[in-house]
Amino acid sequence: MEKMHWSEKVLVDFVTVASKAVRNDDRLFDARYHTFLRATDSVFATLKPEKRLFLTRQQTHIENGERRHVFEIATCAVCHAMYILGRTNENECIVQSAVQSEEGPRQAYLLRDDFSDSDEEHLLKDENLNAEKYEVCSICGHVHRPGKTGCGHGAEYMNKVVKVWTEEEKGVLTKCPACENTSPFGIMRQFFTGQEAVTSVLGTALFEELPSYSITIRHEKQLDEDSF
Repeated sequence: MEKMHWSEKVLVDFVTVASKAVRNDDRLFDARYHTFLRATDSVFATLKPEKRLFLTRQQTHIENGERRHVFEIATCAVCHAMYILGRTNENECIVQSAVQSEEGPRQAYLLRDDFSDSDEEHLLKDENLNAEKYEVCSICGHVHRPGKTGCGHGAEYMNKVVKVWTEEEKGVLTKCPACENTSPFGIMRQFFTGQEAVTSVLGTALFEELPSYSITIRHEKQLDEDSF
């Protein structure tokens, strides 16, 4: 396109017109568009004061010349409350779950300053779950009790969270402390699109959006000069 000094729109228009040209019942230019769907590895985000969302895995993000910690995100399957996934390393900083071993309890961090546990039929302790209030630093990912800083960054970088975890080695978080809904298979939903069902639905939706058109062939009769 650069050598021909064409813009992207001009190229698309050229392909569209050329693909409709027919000579001797043959297409002069048979164009096909291909759409590739890449499975997402999850969803990731930075926290306040500058919140950003990413669909590709990265550990840090530079914002205004300052490096920010990137967290892996999941949501409650019922109320869509947002959670941070991961475990704490030796420095008490949250590390994305994909780079952590499967040893130890399962845990997540609800991005809220409080939680509920009033459903007497499904108390957190009945689900073998624990919940406590914490704060997490958006710069380094350090987790600490409210009011107790351990990383040296300012209060404007501290985000209130509720740590939810189970002591069972292979357990799952079966209750959302935001809405109190429960599921024996796990209440949190992660963002993956590698399943065939997802790509099939997207492909069908794209196909249905394709524009339709009709071709009208008009034959013109040439008159002889003697007919005038």
